[in-house]
Amino acid sequence: ICCMIRSAAAILFLLYFICNTKLGSAKMYLWDLAFLTGAILMYRALPTLIPTFDILTDYQEVVTQGHHGVNILTILVSVAPAVLALVIAPKIHQDDRITTVAAHMSIINALIYIAGSMDVYIARFALFTDIFVVIFLSRVFKYFKDKYGILKPLTVILYSLIALYRMGGSYYSFNFVW
Repeated sequence: ICCMIRSAAAILFLLYFICNTKLGSAKMYLWDLAFLTGAILMYRALPTLIPTFDILTDYQEVVTQGHHGVNILTILVSVAPAVLALVIAPKIHQDDRITTVAAHMSIINALIYIAGSMDVYIARFALFTDIFVVIFLSRVFKYFKDKYGILKPLTVILYSLIALYRMGGSYYSFNFVW
């Protein structure tokens, strides 16, 4: 479906392999590391690949001149659900495929934003995975005991505030560099 909107989404087919690993397993961490490394290496190789293969010529100026990374708040907001996914992983039932896939995609979303700290151009791919964070958060609360009852309304409030902040236009500020 994403490919019908944007052809660049074709790269997300690689995520099939990550989402079919056990959440929190060594294999998952290896796939995630490979994904992050591949994203960084591909971005670093683009300035050479664009003129050589005459592809993505519209973006040549963007990738050769570079930009600042995404806002630090963007990274922190994306990492929080990924950490939650890793913490709650042992409690997620193996037959709950929707929550498992959404948890994997939340981790991928965080990795994309972490890679996006180099350049906001990379972070654009997170638009394809942002929805899975919302799906994950909407489903994960059934795995918490009642003593964490405040977590669900607090998450809704905080993510609503982040949504308002995003609509303000400064969320993807080009002002953060490691």
